[in-house]
Amino acid sequence: MTCGMCKHCVPLDICGGDCECKAREIEVSEDDDTRFYGEDNEPCELFVTA
Repeated sequence: MTCGMCKHCVPLDICGGDCECKAREIEVSEDDDTRFYGEDNEPCELFVTA
């Protein structure tokens, strides 16, 4: 699972494929693994598919 599949991920239309995570108010890469943002290598608890 990657951040780009989450409904909180909004494309920023800048080079590099970055998105804004509306849940965390941070910039993420849409191909970031959701475990990168979770605790103890668990998937991100804010991940929600559209």
